[in-house]
Amino acid sequence: MDAAVESGQPDATVDAVRVDAMPADARPPADAALDVLADAPADGPPGASSLARDWPAVAEQAQRELDAANATCVSIAVLDEGRVRYLGSAGTAPSLAGEPNEDTVFMVGSDTKKMAAVLLLQHVDDGAITLETTVREALPELVLPRAASYLDATMRDLLSHQGGILDVAGDLTTTTSDAFLRDYAFGGFGARAYSMNPPGLFFNYANPNFSFAGLVSERLSEEPWADLVEGRLFEPLAMTRSVARRASVDANHASGNGFADLESAIAPVPLERTWENAFTRPSGLVWSTPSDQMRLARFLIEGDADVLSDELRTAMVTGRGALSPDSDADRYAFGLFVSNRLRMQGDEYELEVWSHGGNTFTHSSLFLVIPSAGFAVSILSNGAFDDFSATARAVIRAFVELPAPTTPSTPTLDADVIASLAGSYDDPNNVGEVRVSVEDGALRLSMPTLDRLAIPYEPQATARSSRVWDAVIQGAPLDLRFIDVDGATYLVNRAFVAVRRNSIRARRATPVRDEVRLPTFRDSEHPVEL
Repeated sequence: MDAAVESGQPDATVDAVRVDAMPADARPPADAALDVLADAPADGPPGASSLARDWPAVAEQAQRELDAANATCVSIAVLDEGRVRYLGSAGTAPSLAGEPNEDTVFMVGSDTKKMAAVLLLQHVDDGAITLETTVREALPELVLPRAASYLDATMRDLLSHQGGILDVAGDLTTTTSDAFLRDYAFGGFGARAYSMNPPGLFFNYANPNFSFAGLVSERLSEEPWADLVEGRLFEPLAMTRSVARRASVDANHASGNGFADLESAIAPVPLERTWENAFTRPSGLVWSTPSDQMRLARFLIEGDADVLSDELRTAMVTGRGALSPDSDADRYAFGLFVSNRLRMQGDEYELEVWSHGGNTFTHSSLFLVIPSAGFAVSILSNGAFDDFSATARAVIRAFVELPAPTTPSTPTLDADVIASLAGSYDDPNNVGEVRVSVEDGALRLSMPTLDRLAIPYEPQATARSSRVWDAVIQGAPLDLRFIDVDGATYLVNRAFVAVRRNSIRARRATPVRDEVRLPTFRDSEHPVEL
């Protein structure tokens, strides 16, 4: 069984947020209090439509969440009326012995995926491949003994997390070479990975989808992925403080507070001990600043034909794989979650939202765009598994004129649907048999393999909707999605996929392993939750 990661609190002293936190009567006018970056349009201050900025509320909330986080510092920027604005930071970065500034870089984690998507789509623009090109066609020499069906996954499947592959992020190493992306894909990956289901059926978050998207980009460009992202994305978008290799990170960085390895407790992690793995790089190990992330957000909203055609940029933010079998409201596009509503503290607003987050063993990120408002926010911190969603809410309320909230959509529980979920499901690769019964309108689970291995789990599941239930295995909350597709009923989680025995795709088997794989750390498998 993979070791569970436990969260702890750092023993760190944090500084107050800078000028932005001054009392209202002591601050200069709101526009003057902003750092307007040099590349922002030189057309004077924002117009009358701009809202007053509630700086104290934002600063106080950032400090409050920082006090409760693993991080020792946090940095925030927004896109407002087409301008990149650096709001400021709070706390102290151990690597700087002081407060971060606008140029301090953080690892952005899984938010790297939107960058990998742009690079692969550039090759679609060039006509080198199409979205229907398969992994087999793009990498004809690739052999995956236990994941042969993954070779039939298309580029569209990879970018929308519909590849059906096991989530293997690569080794937790601190040294790498550019060649390791190719070497691990053609070597160690095939020894560990297996297909969880045929590709193209449904969304299921898995980092290797973007590792292989990165490998295809690298193969087509005939240059290392790190050079590709820096030359074909960072440079044209003037993302001058973004780098793909840890070796390119300079002294102005926020070293992490998290895990140097799976056996350690939360502690400061210096740069030289920070995760560096070329296979994982396209899915989550790029370094950047909040301001640079806002330059990327501006591209997503406004476009730049020198980077990507408008047609494919639009495809990037067009939702595909539905996250829930009961609803189309939240989908995964290409490297971004797309929602048709903004949800904050129980309220819902009829606004389209693009978002992604990122969690590594040392850093966390939050990225959210409200395209109709021309607004985006990036919050980067140097702690593992941090949550700055309340700070994001405060920033949104300060910058966006929200419409009147609508009545929150509440999923209804259909007793007939729930009753139809009962049965025995098999996962031949991981958890073995999962017996699902219905008692008093609720699901109960029995998992003989886990019983044999003395792995604790709670038999009673909790409903989110008729087909989405929360379970707890070894103390970890896991969502279970029941999806009917192609004559089969699948029980889907990021860690395992089981098929009902009376389904045409049923595969009855019991794992021969003496362990069960569950996620060891949270990653960004859901839209940013506010």
